[in-house]
Amino acid sequence: MQTRFPSRLRLPAISYICAVLFGSLYCVEARTAQGLQCPEAYEKEVLATTTAADAEILKSDDPVDLTMEIYEIINRLRVRQPGLSYPQVVNALISAYCPIVTKLPDLTDAQKLSRLMRFAALVQEKAPANSLAQGALILATTPLAPDVYRRLSAQAASVNQTATKFMAKILTDAAGQ
Repeated sequence: MQTRFPSRLRLPAISYICAVLFGSLYCVEARTAQGLQCPEAYEKEVLATTTAADAEILKSDDPVDLTMEIYEIINRLRVRQPGLSYPQVVNALISAYCPIVTKLPDLTDAQKLSRLMRFAALVQEKAPANSLAQGALILATTPLAPDVYRRLSAQAASVNQTATKFMAKILTDAAGQ
């Protein structure tokens, strides 16, 4: 069953998510009672950058998988459309994710909405990667034990670098670049 927001609540993806996040009771009730209608902004451009494997990963509720997929799609968007702004990237990812979630058969509308809200928060956290220097892409995130990170940070500080730049140099050198 496809349900829809009342026309007065149809907003672009980022505004839509903010309306859901900050107007929670009214929007959740309307959405749960009326179902989910996905925003269309940038959907075609993003879907053109996603593969069937991406769609399968995007069905996951695992934040690590989703984070890596978000970075991968952001990278592809930056290559195909280098001028996209932060809000455009956020809108694009949310509008691409929404139809994937709405088609999950074993979830209630409330569960779908919850997933969409978690994804939106994750995208808003990760999308600033779009502001990296031209040509720089986030390709992987790796969990590190706190003591390992502290040691790397100390080594970076000893050569007047940030931990991120220091680790990027280590990986670049290891790759023979």
